[in-house]
Amino acid sequence: NQAVETNSTGSSTDAQGNVTATYSGSDYSRQTGPMEFTEYGFIVHSTVQGGTASSKLVFSPPFVNRGPGMTPGQQIAYTSTSITTTTVNAVAQPPIQSTQTHTARYVGMESLAIAAGTFDACKFEVFDSPGGPVDTLWFLVGHGIELKYVQPATPGIGGGFVRELTSILINGSQP
Repeated sequence: NQAVETNSTGSSTDAQGNVTATYSGSDYSRQTGPMEFTEYGFIVHSTVQGGTASSKLVFSPPFVNRGPGMTPGQQIAYTSTSITTTTVNAVAQPPIQSTQTHTARYVGMESLAIAAGTFDACKFEVFDSPGGPVDTLWFLVGHGIELKYVQPATPGIGGGFVRELTSILINGSQP
């Protein structure tokens, strides 16, 4: 049971809704149990204000997502540790290690239409603290692959982010 690579594109906007950065990248994960998916990390390429950057984030240890077995409204807290290596305009930057604790709330299942197609998806809301910004994520039912991720803009500042899957093959076939 090998890791699955999924590809996505996205963009960030300023407070007026103007695109300030574009992104493309690949995520790596696999199903490791009946209601469990393991996420290994991702690679992202971005263009920001004329410059380019590439980042590789590796979860160490891999992040185990047990969310698919949840009931609507149920929440789980989880901690993830990552190591990020970045190259900006062909100049390598020092690696950054971070540990973050989040709370994920399972919203339910819904049909989601994105660039890669229309899929049955598990919808989650993720936040760092009650009352703080809420990110929304949709995962492919039965595979745990992230289909879409929405991070809201900060009022008056912007920086909102939307990333969605642009292509998917599982064992050489479209799901």
